[in-house]
Amino acid sequence: MVGVVDVEIVAFVASATSYVGDTLQKEEEWRRNQPDVMKTLGEWGQDEREREMTDFERENPNILMLNSTSDEFKNM
Repeated sequence: MVGVVDVEIVAFVASATSYVGDTLQKEEEWRRNQPDVMKTLGEWGQDEREREMTDFERENPNILMLNSTSDEFKNM
């Protein structure tokens, strides 16, 4: 026999599934409308580097280091 709790659970699951589907669709549409930064700006090359890489930067290429000695990032 189906109880009231079972009916409420089924209704909740259906509602949550619908909400998640709508949210995923909106997020995908938002992503498609974002500009392609790599296509627009490209990557930095060695010729654009102002200084040699430090040992830390060579060992950890995926970590962006901010140069604290210049005024470039002073207001961050």
